[in-house]
Amino acid sequence: MSSQRITKAIAQLRAKSKPDRLAKIADLASQASSAAEERNPPLDPILDELEALTGERQDEGYWRTFHGGEGPEAYAEMVGEPMPETIHDLDSDEIRALLELHEAVGGEEAYETDTYDNAILDRCHRYLDRCLGKAWSNDLVYYRSDELGLNGLVEEILKLRALLREGGMKALKDYEYNTALELRLKLEDMPWLEDWLNRTLAPGSRDVYATIPRVLSDAQDFWWIIGGVAANLHGCIPEPLKEVEVLVSARDFEALSERLPIAVRRDARHVALHAEAIGEWSEPEMSVVFLTGLSLGEGEEKEEYAPKTRVMSHRYSRENPLYVPERQELMRMLSRTRQWLDWARVEIMRAQDKKRMRERRD
Repeated sequence: MSSQRITKAIAQLRAKSKPDRLAKIADLASQASSAAEERNPPLDPILDELEALTGERQDEGYWRTFHGGEGPEAYAEMVGEPMPETIHDLDSDEIRALLELHEAVGGEEAYETDTYDNAILDRCHRYLDRCLGKAWSNDLVYYRSDELGLNGLVEEILKLRALLREGGMKALKDYEYNTALELRLKLEDMPWLEDWLNRTLAPGSRDVYATIPRVLSDAQDFWWIIGGVAANLHGCIPEPLKEVEVLVSARDFEALSERLPIAVRRDARHVALHAEAIGEWSEPEMSVVFLTGLSLGEGEEKEEYAPKTRVMSHRYSRENPLYVPERQELMRMLSRTRQWLDWARVEIMRAQDKKRMRERRD
């Protein structure tokens, strides 16, 4: 049974602000975005007012490309009401109640029944992170949620929290490493583990996913992770990958080519993709391929492509989120590359969606 304090917290997470308050926050968000891009008027006074109103404060890099979901109105929905008081000693029933809310507003069934609510989902995610820290924002939670089920997931979170309290990050990393060694023996039964195992047993590759948001912190336009890594970020069965493909605007591509030692090719192909310019940055442990002016299809079917959706993923790092097209759009994009591996990814993702729907019906 949920406690009174978690019932109150969930009510706050679900709360909707009054229209005039939302309008005020949205207006300040628009001002902050303009000030960050044009550096006029000064940004700090606007951020001070936003913080006083919402208790939230993002840095200049955030506002420069305004990573606020669908725009000022969506941002206002996310931060419109104060977050509930942080509870650092959540018990198992309280964690379960929060996970049920997270699934109710952001799971596959929410998509199917039109109950998906990105604002509540974001608030719930941030609240879980505040209460549980690395016991929540952890690969052992993200990757194993379907396998563990709700009760198993609660037990795993409690175990991770206990490890952190007793031995800090070293204890957590040792547990991840030992779990990876143990699960490696079961790889044939759970092939989706391979990418996580590779990263956990050789953790240096994690740095690449943290590096990408940093080098793009000054981007003037939106950017997206595409290809195999984007599929992995959406929970597709991971396969070992040698590179990350990043779609950027033309002006951001030129800025990157001036700052980074990337090998640039114009009007070129990369695997099954054609782009106006392609730049490979081989300095990181895992190569990063920047593309701009992307086209999909062949012959008469060839046309320019730019994603219409953009969602944030914390699967690899809570502190350095990556941005990808929404799951359905990514599947449509991959199906048009005419590459068998991308088609296989699409089939896997479709099978995952069908499986989740069957499990929820049962």
